Amino acid sequence: SVPLEFVYDGNKHILAGGSLLHYPSISTPQAQSLGLLLYTDGVDLQFDPQGFPSGAAGHGFILYFDCLSSDSTALSTGWYEMGTLNLPKTITWGSVNPVVNGNMDLWFDCKSASFEVLYENGQYTITGEGLDEADFGFTFSYQGPLDWHQE
Repeated sequence: SVPLEFVYDGNKHILAGGSLLHYPSISTPQAQSLGLLLYTDGVDLQFDPQGFPSGAAGHGFILYFDCLSSDSTALSTGWYEMGTLNLPKTITWGSVNPVVNGNMDLWFDCKSASFEVLYENGQYTITGEGLDEADFGFTFSYQGPLDWHQE
């Protein structure tokens, strides 16, 4: 089994859960836009009236990646890399989002990011790494289900 952790600038945080966010308005038949959102212990996601994640309370981190997938409901198994190609398994944007007493106004864009996805029987195993705009490195690993939401 894989540790549920986000290591940022040498500090280890426990990953508590995650979601996939489908954006049909910016998807194409070849590449479905899916956001991968992972959050650490201490973060409580908040939802708008339609049930879409819209904010967070508490204290911790949110790791977020805009991804392209061939499937609108799942990240397909494979290696995802940051790039500009409009093809499945591309990460188009990423951020590290500290949540401090419910304040999410600060985030750090990722300069680079990549991760591997294994998807089997509704369970994900995701391991990856990246570098944020301040040159802080991070690694993460998550195993479990991801909630699915559509914009």
